[in-house]
Amino acid sequence: MTKPHIARIATAWLVFAALAAALLAVSAAPGTGESWWHDTFADSTGLDAMTDTLVADGNLLLAQEPATWTQTTAADFAAGTLSGTRVVTQEGAVELAAAGFSAPTRVYSPTQQAAQKSPALARDSAGGIHLVWQDVLASSLWELFYAYSSDGGATWTPPRAIRHPSTAYRYPARIAAASPTEIHAAWRESKEGDNGDSIIYGRTTNGGADWTLTTLASFSSGGNKAPDIARSGSGRIHVVWAVDFGGVFYANSANWSSVFCISDATAAQFSDAPRIVAGPGNAVYAIWADDRSGEWKIYVDRSTDGGAHWNIDVRINGVAGAQDTPSLAVAGDGTLIAAWRDNRNRPTSGYDVLVSRSTDGGSTWAEPVRILSPQTTADQHNPVLAVGGSFVHLLCRENDGGQLNLAHAYSADGGLTWSSLAPADPGGAGFEHGIPAAVAEPSGRLHMAWEDRRELSGGRIYMSRYDPNYVDMGVYVSPVWDTGGIARWGALEWAASVPASTTLSFQARSGNTATPDASWSDWSPELSVSGVDVPVPAARFVQVRANLATTNHLVSPRVDEVRLSYWRYKPAGSAASVLIAPSPLGQWGRLVYTATIPTGAALHVDVRDASGAPVLTDVPSGASLAALSVQAYPALRLVARLESQDGSASPALDGWAVSWWPEAQTLTTTPTTTPTDTPSATPTAMPTSTPTPTPTATPTATPKTTPKITPVPHGRIFLPLVMRNVTR
Repeated sequence: MTKPHIARIATAWLVFAALAAALLAVSAAPGTGESWWHDTFADSTGLDAMTDTLVADGNLLLAQEPATWTQTTAADFAAGTLSGTRVVTQEGAVELAAAGFSAPTRVYSPTQQAAQKSPALARDSAGGIHLVWQDVLASSLWELFYAYSSDGGATWTPPRAIRHPSTAYRYPARIAAASPTEIHAAWRESKEGDNGDSIIYGRTTNGGADWTLTTLASFSSGGNKAPDIARSGSGRIHVVWAVDFGGVFYANSANWSSVFCISDATAAQFSDAPRIVAGPGNAVYAIWADDRSGEWKIYVDRSTDGGAHWNIDVRINGVAGAQDTPSLAVAGDGTLIAAWRDNRNRPTSGYDVLVSRSTDGGSTWAEPVRILSPQTTADQHNPVLAVGGSFVHLLCRENDGGQLNLAHAYSADGGLTWSSLAPADPGGAGFEHGIPAAVAEPSGRLHMAWEDRRELSGGRIYMSRYDPNYVDMGVYVSPVWDTGGIARWGALEWAASVPASTTLSFQARSGNTATPDASWSDWSPELSVSGVDVPVPAARFVQVRANLATTNHLVSPRVDEVRLSYWRYKPAGSAASVLIAPSPLGQWGRLVYTATIPTGAALHVDVRDASGAPVLTDVPSGASLAALSVQAYPALRLVARLESQDGSASPALDGWAVSWWPEAQTLTTTPTTTPTDTPSATPTAMPTSTPTPTPTATPTATPKTTPKITPVPHGRIFLPLVMRNVTR
């Protein structure tokens, strides 16, 4: 035998000595010595079959189940808690929140109890904000009023009525502004006794003191409704409106008497809610909803020559389901952004607001993006778009529980990606809001007006401003993740962008209750490098926190994905030894093993025959196998069954051994230790010396035979109980 082999035998003997200490002391009659097969799990060659187990560090263990908890979609992040942060809907990311809305202020307090509603906003070239709304004063008729602010809505001029020579009901107006004194408006009005409504265009050049009015369509034309107005860079004014069973009509200030239909639908179809915007150069775009296909859909048309000629209508989206109440905005580069109410996801969810973009003048449109809301069961209605520089704002009304409140979403990249919806007037909770109006500055700052019903005497017009600059810092806390059992935590990784002047760090905490409480661990130290193991205790539940900060309010760190790896032991596994078939075999001896069995784990050792049939079940270490007939059981196999109660711990089988005698023996057994089934983190027994067989009598007829190694046909090492003939 070479020296490496001798060294291997010596090492194995040291481990085997630990097994021998767990034996019942058995003395052999004179004759051939007791021989052993054993496995100390230096590798897996002594095992014939393994199911959900592995050999590692000299132990047989349960295999582990690797798993990863990932947050990567907008819905994933929206399920967490946002504090000074927001979810970017389309990209599925978290970034710092904008500074947000100012406290709402009431524009005008009438001396009598009256209702105000349906505001419209415009911004002139000098940055002034213009506002029109409906109001009821001395009469029961609706009047239109106008006011102007030169300081971003902080203060307003006294309201002025837009008077008409005759008494009439005046319905919501739309407005466009060229300067602080030149304002243009369009509205619908009707008089008692009329058989329809008229579309009126009004113009003032002295700040609303006097108005010149032009009737674009009289009541005799039928059901005229929903006018909108826009002003081109050249100064041309464009007005569009709908006619029941008539389509969408258009006129411009080059010749107000030239009125024509721009929609391709037949007169038998309904059209509604047209909106018009002026783009760069002579481009003009109109959007509306009609039911020509049998259900309401959104259509867009365009003119590239200032409104003289219009193209064929383009349907934005062909998905089944009703689509209505559109809004349209155009960016400085000519990109069109459209939003509308959509019911394609009903009845599994409420009405949604969808947004789409076109970069080719409305000929083709990108796949619509659903603007997500934390109120997953809420309906969204009446979207309104406003563009300022690269910022696009979306306002809508959100109905959750029967009350309509305002919500706001935001894009900083021209409508490519969006934040999730957030309350636009948190102070208005508990009071219903009307359809909002909005206008944005080139900086991205938003001005918003709405009808507010917090005063029980009637609606009032309120204003608020939105600052898109990022806040200094914010926190995102993930939802609690349930691993299903006690888990050991691995690396916390993330994909993120961290621009200059910004910082990003992560923390984690764990516990064994579904809701974090005092029993949970504290938040771990902050991790600023991805891929580091999280230093929190093994537990069933875990939570992650992201800390975002910036010193430049124009940039924010952004978290795109968070991944936490963890491991749990398999609930159960087994391993079977190679077949133990000694030759010659006179009598089976003993089964011994040592193991570490932590709380929450269990180990069972069985003996089976060559066919795999059970012979002995749950055999304690040190048990005698002498009663087994060598004729019935010329070969045996050991089977270990390992269990983990909750995945937190595994039993560790350090080694096992079976002995036999080549000849039948007369045995007397004297227990030296009582086997126990109580789990322990300490091996069941440890040797204090090298065990040797002790004769119970002096031979009288047969001389003592020198102990010898009896090989067993398997690739492991086998040793006699006495090792005097082995050089260490």
